[in-house]
Amino acid sequence: MAFSPRQAGFGPRCFSSFSRGEGCAKGGIEGAVDLKSQADMTPNPDHEAAAPVPVASHRRAESKLMGHVERLLDNPKLRIDTAEGTRPASNYRRSISMSDRAAEVRKIVSQFAREDSTGLGSLPQGAVMDVAFSRAKMVVFSSVVARLRVVCVSPIKQLVRGEAVKPMTVAEVNRILEENKPDSGPLTLILLSTGGFSVESHDLAERVASRTLILIEPNSAGGYSIWGPAETKALNDLLDPEGEAEKRTRVRDRVKQLDQALATTGIGADAVVQSTMLPLAIVEDELKALARTNKGLTAKRLDGRIVLYREGANPTGTTTGNANPLAARIKSVFSGKATAEKKHAFFAERKAAIVAQRDGVDDEMQLLEKKDGYLRDQFREATSDPARRRAVAQLFFVRKQLERRQGLIRVLNAQIDALDDYVATLDRLQRGESLVDVDAEQVAIDATRFEEAVAKMRGEIELSEATPPGAGTTLSTDEQRLYDDLAG
Repeated sequence: MAFSPRQAGFGPRCFSSFSRGEGCAKGGIEGAVDLKSQADMTPNPDHEAAAPVPVASHRRAESKLMGHVERLLDNPKLRIDTAEGTRPASNYRRSISMSDRAAEVRKIVSQFAREDSTGLGSLPQGAVMDVAFSRAKMVVFSSVVARLRVVCVSPIKQLVRGEAVKPMTVAEVNRILEENKPDSGPLTLILLSTGGFSVESHDLAERVASRTLILIEPNSAGGYSIWGPAETKALNDLLDPEGEAEKRTRVRDRVKQLDQALATTGIGADAVVQSTMLPLAIVEDELKALARTNKGLTAKRLDGRIVLYREGANPTGTTTGNANPLAARIKSVFSGKATAEKKHAFFAERKAAIVAQRDGVDDEMQLLEKKDGYLRDQFREATSDPARRRAVAQLFFVRKQLERRQGLIRVLNAQIDALDDYVATLDRLQRGESLVDVDAEQVAIDATRFEEAVAKMRGEIELSEATPPGAGTTLSTDEQRLYDDLAG
């Protein structure tokens, strides 16, 4: 599953002592994490002692990503940062170098393997792939304009000892970054930790003038979580080793597990997304496909979400014959002999949901503000004009994303204020200070307009993030003004 962010989308780091293999690209073996199977490849959050782990699941994750990236190099959709801007990788010559840390793995096995250890022959090998992209110069010479490097890290020592392992920490990921500094052209670094990353390390996934870091980890739902910058969303999605057919199979398997709910409340797409950690678009599309191919099943959008249910069931959110389920629900809450407590509960529930949305946007903005500061530092430390221009192009992009989210915050705050006003009206009515009750029709109109505005703004944010900033070779008028401000 590729995230934005997590909502905004920045990311991780690495582990304890390790030695570098001679001639190898940089990466680490010694201190990563532990998985139980392809379907449960996340570290134990409590770090309790674990039973012997099938180490082959780590090797499978490593092999799957390496094979996926190798095939991806021929995909015309693959675009990476180069000295000439973000360009299709197919535009350039490429040279691929493969290496691993098999010697280190054998050394660790000889030192720490227990007599009852099993399955050590299938340990991951710390695979590394380095791809240099170059542009021909004259007839014989070529110039490297970009690099893409895949580094796979696994908790070899813990796997050999049969211990529970912890996710990679910020310090450990930073160690990997120190060993993989850009040397010729912008570097796109893809770091796989088969044992996962700490939550804090996700913030390290970012795109700066000379390097983009993308983190990949197996998740507990049986797929992969991708942590990358919002600007590289298209690349993040491409890097997911799990194919679409595999994702759809997991959706169907989850529906089978929830079969009894089909005849009662139905199965909401949001619930499937939460349990499978898959994109909403894929889950909704597969639920619709199940309804088309299975007689007696219906997939319908209720309260803004797709719900799959059997004909004759009464799925949550159903409002017969009404094109606006949210408005119908509001009117039902305020109809007839609705009590003041019921109305207060509705407003409290709705306000809590909107506050949660606002908190999520605040988190995104904090990540963007952190990146803003980092890019300003990059500009000040840059020793060439092209590097400064790249930093400005990315900084301008980040500030536009901040502006869009500030607009979204204003809309969310306005709706929260409106809900508070409705509650105040109810309170005055209860105290006998007024005879005016809340107008259910107006509440429904406000709520509908609010949902439409938020959906539109979210769509604009997603659309803008799908178009990454240029390399800064040609600055717009606004970007040039920002350049001059920073340079002055």
